[in-house]
Amino acid sequence: RVVVKAAQKDDAEEDNVDESEGEDSDDDTGQIKDWSDLPLKPDHASRPLYVGRDKHVFVEKFSPFFRFIEDFIIAIAEPVSRCEHIHEFEMTQHSLHAAVSIGLNSEDIIRKLEMLCKTRLPTNVETFIRSCTDVYGKVKMVIVDDSFFLETSSKSIYEQLSADEEICRAKTGREGQ
Repeated sequence: RVVVKAAQKDDAEEDNVDESEGEDSDDDTGQIKDWSDLPLKPDHASRPLYVGRDKHVFVEKFSPFFRFIEDFIIAIAEPVSRCEHIHEFEMTQHSLHAAVSIGLNSEDIIRKLEMLCKTRLPTNVETFIRSCTDVYGKVKMVIVDDSFFLETSSKSIYEQLSADEEICRAKTGREGQ
């Protein structure tokens, strides 16, 4: 059974709470996070981390695997708390974009977390990882002769960008530019 008491946030931080996560979400409002519905894997004792529905990763520093996975966790998540025995990290859009920038992709991240996690990786975490990593690097902004151009090799992304009102207003009038 995994139950974690979340830390209280400052009043200034509470103003930025994402309302879209739903009532059953784990947020940082001081509520008890109960993940007991995430069943442990049969060999959970040999696995070094938990991943909660709130995208927080709890890593056992005393695990014999810690030194092998520390760089991976630091690459995909931001540190929240690094105590003597348990380190807490949080996966964010920024941390996952940084992970992609060093060569990781969504399937590698999900596969490795699934391999290391004591429970099955929550579905919303898999979805979050894919949504943050699948779009990274698909569009480049290029400057040519003091003009800005957006480049993409994806037809669907080109069509999406072409339909954007702000981008349409900025177009020069030449086809595709």
